[in-house]
Amino acid sequence: MPITETQRQNRIKHLGGSDIPILFGLNRFKSLADLYLEKTGQLEEQSEQSEAMLAGTLFEDGVIQYAESKLGKIRRNQYRSAKDLPIGSNIDGILIETGEPVEIKVEGLFWKLRDGWGDENTDQVPYDVILQAHAHMLCQEADACHIAAFLGGRGFRMYKIIRDIEVEQRIKEVATDFWINHVLTGIPPQHNLPSIDTLARVKRQPESTVEIDDNLVSVWLAAVESRKMSEKAEETAKSALLAAFGQAEAATCKVGLVTYLEQSRRGIDTKKLKQEQPELAVKYETITTHRKLNFKKTETENENQ
Repeated sequence: MPITETQRQNRIKHLGGSDIPILFGLNRFKSLADLYLEKTGQLEEQSEQSEAMLAGTLFEDGVIQYAESKLGKIRRNQYRSAKDLPIGSNIDGILIETGEPVEIKVEGLFWKLRDGWGDENTDQVPYDVILQAHAHMLCQEADACHIAAFLGGRGFRMYKIIRDIEVEQRIKEVATDFWINHVLTGIPPQHNLPSIDTLARVKRQPESTVEIDDNLVSVWLAAVESRKMSEKAEETAKSALLAAFGQAEAATCKVGLVTYLEQSRRGIDTKKLKQEQPELAVKYETITTHRKLNFKKTETENENQ
């Protein structure tokens, strides 16, 4: 379910259930450095959901209805926090009868279903889901967590995780250590880099400048040059390959078939639209912004070359 503005603000104040797997290196999309920047309030909010995230959100309502048909009535979208710990969970649902949390998962709609999902009515789920379930149980003080899932190619599935005190204790230790030694102190985790997507969201001060190690710039410039050389080599190889086609649109070789077929896609001629329907063009015009990394040599550096 989409989180509320209150939930979004609360996320900065604690580690959520979905954050716990990141602490153990078990999140496919976020690193510890990404989490640090988020929890210290250094990131701009994401304005849009990805297509996969939107699909998951839309599917969740059906999955929770399926869970109710198996488990009974569910109180949806509940927040619980762990006493004396920097952990709080936005739980998809809590069973009214037993108080046990319910986590909703929608996976395998846009890419191959990942490993870890086992037989229904077992505890065979991916490790990150096990940790998230334990965060929910810790916050709700429950002894079990139900996982209701819609898995691409398999359909609806139900799983159940039983509380493991050793796992819970480890979560407490790792979460407390990260919060005290990194979030509260403002010291980022060592040997761990944020993703490019996360760095693009960092709040930056206009017209501010800092001094950095020359080697960081040199390594980046070398990587840029290497990429350009690689792209040039690819272009040359592609030209040689297509030249060998002659006037054909396909070619065979011992290792397979190579094709060069026409493709088409629909689009809008924005130039013509602005000329013939300027008011309509303005009405639907969107402006996007992004940052571009550039390098300019200093005057001294230019004079020495």
